[in-house]
Amino acid sequence: MVGTASGEMPYVVEFEKQTGVIVVTWRDELTGAAFREYYDALGSHPELRPGMNRLYDFRAADLALSTSNIGAARDAISRRDAVHGRRKTAILIVDDHGFGLMRVYMAKSDQQVASDILVTRSSGEAMAWVGLPEGYVLPSER
Repeated sequence: MVGTASGEMPYVVEFEKQTGVIVVTWRDELTGAAFREYYDALGSHPELRPGMNRLYDFRAADLALSTSNIGAARDAISRRDAVHGRRKTAILIVDDHGFGLMRVYMAKSDQQVASDILVTRSSGEAMAWVGLPEGYVLPSER
């Protein structure tokens, strides 16, 4: 699940083998529709096992989100929770607008999705939250 900004997928997905954490680095426009497409594709990925923690690195994303399409993404995620299982999710984001929107997502998702969510500006905090091993380097920092 690797793409480029030239019309392919706007993200890169890495399954960290030691801990089973899924690291998603978004590097292009992040829309509600694009996130739902990603989530559908992930649901049928052969390496996906229920309960795998996630780290979403949105630091390089062009956020084209609103509170309404965040709600639609949350609803799509909650419908697929049986496949994805209970998990921890870290959302790594630095810009103020995106940080605020993701905090809204976190608050609205609290009882609706099977994920404990952390929204942070710190890569170290995000990696520790989901259980990535010490010394792991995020794809965006390689």
